[in-house]
Amino acid sequence: MFESIKKFYIPTILIVFLVVFGFFYSGPKEGSGTVNAASEGFNLAGWAWSDNIGWISFSCSNTNSCNSVNYRVVVADNGDISGYAWSDNIGWISFNQGDLSSCPSGACKAKLSGNNLNGWAKAISADYFGWDGFIDLGQNGSTYGVSYNSGTKSFSGYAWGSDVVGWVKFSGFSGTDGVGVDENNQNGNSITVALDAFPTAVTLGGTTKLFWTNENISTCNASSGLWTGSWTGNEALNGFKENVGPILTDTTYTIKCSNVLGEEKEDSVLVTVIPPDFSLQKSGNVEIGGVRGTSTPTTLSILPQNSFSSAVNLSVSYLPPQLSGAKIVLSKSSLSSSVFGSGSEFRIIANNPIATGSYLITIQGQSGGLTRTINVVLNVDNKKIKVEEF
Repeated sequence: MFESIKKFYIPTILIVFLVVFGFFYSGPKEGSGTVNAASEGFNLAGWAWSDNIGWISFSCSNTNSCNSVNYRVVVADNGDISGYAWSDNIGWISFNQGDLSSCPSGACKAKLSGNNLNGWAKAISADYFGWDGFIDLGQNGSTYGVSYNSGTKSFSGYAWGSDVVGWVKFSGFSGTDGVGVDENNQNGNSITVALDAFPTAVTLGGTTKLFWTNENISTCNASSGLWTGSWTGNEALNGFKENVGPILTDTTYTIKCSNVLGEEKEDSVLVTVIPPDFSLQKSGNVEIGGVRGTSTPTTLSILPQNSFSSAVNLSVSYLPPQLSGAKIVLSKSSLSSSVFGSGSEFRIIANNPIATGSYLITIQGQSGGLTRTINVVLNVDNKKIKVEEF
């Protein structure tokens, strides 16, 4: 590949310096502040091209040289760019903020903002030869620049390095891969998204709290369910909590998150609505003293559950054959929510003789599609016949 590159005009003194500079400074070392293989972020690789200085390598993985010189350019989760690129003709090109403080204009920090590069890079060797070495990545009021395509995970466009470097093309040259995400060397920096809710089951009209934990992302958005919102930075990463409701039906909530390179991942959680319900309660059983007569009363009341508030209709669903001639008395046959607690008084009047014993009576409450029952025992004791005095 390099044999096909045309010869470049570089001042003789610069070439001599680079031989010496390269001998004493063989490249970024671990602990020097340079991004290395253990750093966080998204590693870049590939080649940029300058008609003046030739190829610029963005990673040691381009030439399988990482065991001897470990360098690369990295985009952090927040878009900050750091690390080194390498040119055989002008040496190390730094994207580290510490090397960029004296940039000619605008924001010095190299950064990926949205789909565009901002800020500057700098050829380190320039400090020794009276040229500033700065390479404008664009977006500082310039009409040129470098942009990122999240679909192809690659960069395109031009940076400007003034007289020595000239135009730097990021999309490659003569069939060589341009600058892009190094998908084979990401050191585990993949996106993770986990959305949870507490509680995951609520009563009708209730609320829940959504919270999430993510890694290696920069932005999250509520993408489905009855909630809205967009979060960036720490709010997107660190388990930010969001109250949602009122919830009227089973609802799936989804959060979609992306990193600075536009890669996306989502997670969902289902929050169910516990249906309203009720049960019947009684104050006790009933009794007839003698072979016939009116029983003692019991009060039937409603215990609402999960915000139940509909009217309940009461009736007897089962009466033993021995009580077939008996009369059922309910003080209220329908109970609205306002009288759930006070309820309805139940009695049974037996006009025909009934043998001593216990008789199971089933009473039902109906509301909409719900039917709930309760058993009331009628105890008959012929030995308790009342004796009238004359």
